[in-house]
Amino acid sequence: MSLLEVINLRVYYPITSGLLSKRIGEVKAVDGVCFKIMDGESLGLVGESGCGKTTIAKAIVKLEKPTGGRVIYRGRDINSLSKNEEREYRKEVQMIFQDPHASLDPRMTVGDAVEEPLIIHGVRDPEERRRRVEELFDAVGLEREHMRRYPHEFSGGQKQRIGIARALAVKPRLIIADEPVSALDISVQAQVLNLFMKLQKSFNLSYLFIAHNLSVIRNTCDRVVVMYLGKVMEMTDTEEIFRNPLHPYTRMLLEAIPIPDPQRRKKRTFPPAIPRRVIKGCRFWAQCSEASDRCRTEEPEMIEVGAGHYVACFKV
Repeated sequence: MSLLEVINLRVYYPITSGLLSKRIGEVKAVDGVCFKIMDGESLGLVGESGCGKTTIAKAIVKLEKPTGGRVIYRGRDINSLSKNEEREYRKEVQMIFQDPHASLDPRMTVGDAVEEPLIIHGVRDPEERRRRVEELFDAVGLEREHMRRYPHEFSGGQKQRIGIARALAVKPRLIIADEPVSALDISVQAQVLNLFMKLQKSFNLSYLFIAHNLSVIRNTCDRVVVMYLGKVMEMTDTEEIFRNPLHPYTRMLLEAIPIPDPQRRKKRTFPPAIPRRVIKGCRFWAQCSEASDRCRTEEPEMIEVGAGHYVACFKV
């Protein structure tokens, strides 16, 4: 059985006009997204900024109310949980945010910030809480003396380690990491990604890893879901994505990965930018060099073209 399953998830935002805020349309931020996360698995959710990745994450942790669809956690619809069950769910599903500085209270020491989830979830013994915080600081590669410092005294990479420690405080089973390294230097990115892999083994974690750069998730995720404008374009194993990308948008993302060798420059074929709007037919047709008349009028369904390889494209 899957740990978490997203079924036809939809999140729409109304477009209003006039003094009475009359609804004249809607923005389909997430439109019919489906995927599963197995126990112990890392799933990468990839796509350009604004494609709906963070909205999906917020819907999973119940920070955003879906317009439709379901999120199933360990066989239970999260919208049907009782108050006590929802409290337990919030313990087991934690989120790490993109901006580590904005997610920390500048008036609290970082030790208090990591300890706070333990207080909220009923760990009453101060000594037990302190011991747990010290263990977490050791696990993420920080010194125990750092516990008495404030967020402004740390670098970006250290702040992200603090955010990871805070997420681990209540012993979650699933961690949603929303662009956790995009604000960090390249060398620090590698350190934090290695830390994620180490912690997954130590704490028996599953990850939903959100990124806009395919190279970031190549060595950290088992499978990849590629999104564009609220829709899933392609989904398969990570190595399969790099070896045999089938959707034109996936190939465009792969072309965008820089090569650290000036003698091996790629021939890039990025289409011109267009207004970001919901259009009839395939979401990607206006930027696709292979689009046909059918792509402009009909939306392709997600089909399985190989073992575990799904793609939404008429050209496959």
